[in-house]
Amino acid sequence: MNEQVGFEWHPWGEAAFAKARADGKPVMLHIGATWCHWCHVMDEGTYTDPRVAKLIRDRFVAIRVDTD
Repeated sequence: MNEQVGFEWHPWGEAAFAKARADGKPVMLHIGATWCHWCHVMDEGTYTDPRVAKLIRDRFVAIRVDTD
């Protein structure tokens, strides 16, 4: 688990989708890029908020895809 955000990012792939099915949770998909300003805002502000991190951890399987 990434302690900075308080939840685990999974790479795109069958393992992440299998986990979502097994846990009965929907997938939260973050598609980002190194050049994307708003992606950095989400990483530095939204995803580091403990309330948001708990919500994601409890209700979703988070998948991160780098579009670069």
